[in-house]
Amino acid sequence: MNKQFVVAFLICAATTLQAADVVDITVNTSTVNGTTGYIDFQFNPSPAGSQSATVQIQNFAGATYRAGTQSDLGSVSGGPLPATVTINNSSSGVGINDDFEGLTFGKTLALQLTFTGPAVTSPNGSSQPSQFFLSMFSDPNGADPILTNDPNGVLGIVTISPATGLASSRAISPNLTFAPEPGSLALLGSGLLLLGAWAKRRRANCSSR
Repeated sequence: MNKQFVVAFLICAATTLQAADVVDITVNTSTVNGTTGYIDFQFNPSPAGSQSATVQIQNFAGATYRAGTQSDLGSVSGGPLPATVTINNSSSGVGINDDFEGLTFGKTLALQLTFTGPAVTSPNGSSQPSQFFLSMFSDPNGADPILTNDPNGVLGIVTISPATGLASSRAISPNLTFAPEPGSLALLGSGLLLLGAWAKRRRANCSSR
């Protein structure tokens, strides 16, 4: 295989992998628009232990924080929403790292997750996965789920693979949508353009011979 092609392919592949570290989430909250409720973020290690990782919850929009309702457990800092909330997976043993906040909902809620740390950048393949959970409730005790049929209130889950460090997502509620981060798509597009430019130049060189 041509060496230049390999370089272009690797650049393209690298930008694709980078997109897995950032996840955009949209939740259709039109059925609860104008009502109050609670959002819950958890980022926890496996009971068998997981490599260290951190998630930042950013670019929060579409709901208004209700003053005095933020409640945290474990390794959580920042907030309240829409300020950045940072959660570490507390890899030493079993841990619950939880940010719980009251909101007044709008029609559409949006946020962005950015995963960093050794579990993402240098996965060892021998640890267990860490998981991020997004849940919603109508009550301050977290007992009455909304917008999901899951009894624990979970709308969606993001899992960090211990083998690759890549994030995989699973929607539990039809109201929740996961999407690639636009900036990462732009990087992927740049990689594809580079590959296309190389192919065009190669054809030009061949035709001039």
